[in-house]
Amino acid sequence: MLYDYIKNWSLQLFGEGGDGASAPAGEGEGQQQAVEQPEKASFDDLLKDPDYKKEFDKRSNKAAYAARKQAQAERAKLNPMFEALGRKYQLDVSDPAKIDLEKLSAAVMADDALFEKEAADMGVTVDGLRRIRAAENQMAEAERVRQEEESRAAWQRLVDDGEQLKQLYPGFDLEAELDNPQFGKLLAGLQASGFKDALRTAYESVHHDEIMSGAMQYAVQKTKQQVSNSIQAGQRRPAEAGAASAAAQTHIDPSKLTKQQREDIRKRVMRGEVITFN
Repeated sequence: MLYDYIKNWSLQLFGEGGDGASAPAGEGEGQQQAVEQPEKASFDDLLKDPDYKKEFDKRSNKAAYAARKQAQAERAKLNPMFEALGRKYQLDVSDPAKIDLEKLSAAVMADDALFEKEAADMGVTVDGLRRIRAAENQMAEAERVRQEEESRAAWQRLVDDGEQLKQLYPGFDLEAELDNPQFGKLLAGLQASGFKDALRTAYESVHHDEIMSGAMQYAVQKTKQQVSNSIQAGQRRPAEAGAASAAAQTHIDPSKLTKQQREDIRKRVMRGEVITFN
């Protein structure tokens, strides 16, 4: 519909403040670069570097200029349409950035001539066609809201899954992984197929070699520790055996033991020694 086209065009060109709309795009580019830095420096920290700030400003200005040129080109294509609508409905459209879109929309929607042929083709009145279009717009808006809510819920589930995955792999970084096209495509495919633990599966698939290398290193360290423990245990056994042997060779008359001697023997038995009397 004409109204929807005009509305979308207006939001794209003027919804964020005219020429200033390109600034956030430049910031986004800088933020993306900040994420890609190996040191994981913050965006603000990077801007403290004069060379980085100079390059960032250069790219931002270039992006802003390109966006302005594109907006001017798009506006030039639409100017004839706005001029025609302005003459037809007696509205001031000399400055596209200041066009009263609500007034223009109301004028278009009130123009029966725009709906008469379509209404006749559908076998309904003009007012009936307006009600049909209004209902369609409401349904489209409801669907848009539903999709946005689903997207937010899906993202939150992904974030929650990422936090759980960090318990297993502390080095996991969701934003960094999503910057990897290979990871993004694999994750999207797994999610679309309803694959369980899609995030973990995608991560382990992309980082298989790194994970296996880490697991092998852990296994080697564990084996070394077990061998070391076995050696230490073996070194202690002769002394223990000697103590037991010495105890076995004790020649004592149990009936003549003092209270202190009996207590000492009891403690030795509790430690695992074998006491015999010959």
